[in-house]
Amino acid sequence: MKKARKGFVLAVTGGMASGKSTLASQLRRNGASYISMDELAHTLYEPGKSVYKRLVRAFGRGITGPGGAIDRVRLGGIVFNDARAMARLEGIIHPVLRRVAAAAIWRMRQASPLGVVETGPLLFQLGLDRLADGVVL
Repeated sequence: MKKARKGFVLAVTGGMASGKSTLASQLRRNGASYISMDELAHTLYEPGKSVYKRLVRAFGRGITGPGGAIDRVRLGGIVFNDARAMARLEGIIHPVLRRVAAAAIWRMRQASPLGVVETGPLLFQLGLDRLADGVVL
């Protein structure tokens, strides 16, 4: 027997300055739980995390800044004009982000009657739209 889903998860997506944060903020003020995919992704870059170690191995210490943190501007300079480098970056980050996001969405669904996932195009790229009950673009 299939367990009934708890909570309702709404994914809010769109381009820059499209109102994602505004809508998510209004829903949060009315009691919705919240996950930011950007914030979740940034945690993967933290020193000591497996993704951090794999990124440094793949792209070299030159992607780190003072204190050893990954400098996203330096990393972007490497991958944004090189399709193979971008594919390598996505191959490292996307599988982990997909697992971490799916687990976070599941926890949010169990804990709250309404959950909001704020994200950009990664929602569809990672297939996370299938974990939401609705998508607002």
